[in-house]
Amino acid sequence: MEKIKIEFLNSKKAAEFLGISKSTLYKLTSKREINYSKPGGKLIYFQKKDLEDYLQKGSQPNLMMVSDSIHSSLEGKKTFY
Repeated sequence: MEKIKIEFLNSKKAAEFLGISKSTLYKLTSKREINYSKPGGKLIYFQKKDLEDYLQKGSQPNLMMVSDSIHSSLEGKKTFY
């Protein structure tokens, strides 16, 4: 039977991986933009796959950007992402 390896990073390593500050990382967690685990209720950990997914998601327009684009189009302005 093959074991699946799940890699976890602490907040310092996760921030380094993403190229952001720990403060920004905590803001993303409070907005629930990045999944995290909090075993024991104190320290938070991130699955590397979740961080990679977040980076990929950042290259696609989010819902707010699409909504703004539609709204601008309806007003006769042309704003596309």
